[in-house]
Amino acid sequence: AFVCQMRLKKRDFTFGGCATEMRGRWNHSLDVLAATRELVCKTPMVRLLTGVGGNSYRFTHLTLQEYLAAKYLFRLYGHDAQQLWEQHKDDPFSRWKQEVLHFVACLLSQEIFEEFCELVLKSDDGTGAHCELVLDFLKERGDSEVVLKKVRDKLHTIRGTAFLIAGLCHPSMELRTLVLSEMISFGVPSD
Repeated sequence: AFVCQMRLKKRDFTFGGCATEMRGRWNHSLDVLAATRELVCKTPMVRLLTGVGGNSYRFTHLTLQEYLAAKYLFRLYGHDAQQLWEQHKDDPFSRWKQEVLHFVACLLSQEIFEEFCELVLKSDDGTGAHCELVLDFLKERGDSEVVLKKVRDKLHTIRGTAFLIAGLCHPSMELRTLVLSEMISFGVPSD
């Protein structure tokens, strides 16, 4: 799942196309890998993979692929927020990484989750998109006052009071509504 989702970035795959990387990541004997392949492809009750023609397969549901990729990442880097972010920072909003990030965020301990969110927020390019991503994590995982405060602080740094005042005083009703909506959504100002 990890190889398909994070490395190949595609849903359909052949075992031959991802065999080298799978073997490199597999920590058991190759006999176990072959038995696992047999189990997930051919056992009617398990059927995690579905043949889609020729030698191509896909996970029966994309969410399963995303979850298993997240579980693998968590197993490798769940104890190290920096290493975990390194795996995603190049494009956390890609369709191949965003759901995996949501799953991983839910698996992390509170301490690592807070560190991870801080790294995500530090990577924000001034648009606030990373703040939205962290808020999505909170929706999935549940509230964390520590992380929410970090989001508010980051937004205040990005937007600043002058931006809010200018937006609220702008002649365009659409812009005023947008600024108010953002203030409500992010809880800015906090008091």
